[in-house]
Amino acid sequence: MLHSLWEFFRDWLSLFYAPFRNTEMLWIIVPIYLSWVITEIYQEKRDTSFGNAISNGVVVLWVGIDWVRTTVRYFNEGGLDINSMFYVKICIGALVFIYGMLIMLLGIRGNKTVKYIARIREVSYILIVFTPLFYQPELMSFSVLLGILVFFPLFYFFVEFLDWITPDPKIYDLDEGTGQSMYRPVTKFPPKMP
Repeated sequence: MLHSLWEFFRDWLSLFYAPFRNTEMLWIIVPIYLSWVITEIYQEKRDTSFGNAISNGVVVLWVGIDWVRTTVRYFNEGGLDINSMFYVKICIGALVFIYGMLIMLLGIRGNKTVKYIARIREVSYILIVFTPLFYQPELMSFSVLLGILVFFPLFYFFVEFLDWITPDPKIYDLDEGTGQSMYRPVTKFPPKMP
């Protein structure tokens, strides 16, 4: 039992360092990580706004396009046969694309559901752990998929803990009116000329 749990954990961790073994996927993974970290710290530490959700939807949409593009390219280069896995990957990429569109539409309409389905942490987790499966088909296994499900709470609460121990950035005070906001000019308008 303990051996199986360790195997699931090891397979799950392999998804996080896979981009360093196949640097081709760095062009899509690096923006996902940057978007996640910056948004987690500076925008969603307290809540997800509609603007954040729409931006998160754009990232999801773009990654869905990349997954389909990568799958088709591997097929055209002869690295992937048309079999059930080909269709599964195309369907997953299309579903992620539709998910991104849905997030954007709900955000634009101001639907409060988007605050729950478009949080950067969940969106980034999905994109980070599934991207290696599109670039390195050999990583796809039952144990990896099970690890993605089983260890999501570990990922979520680890990031929640980091969020809790890190101080709030000063921009929160500025945005809430306790400091100088970017929306309130420092000087009166028009400024007096000396």
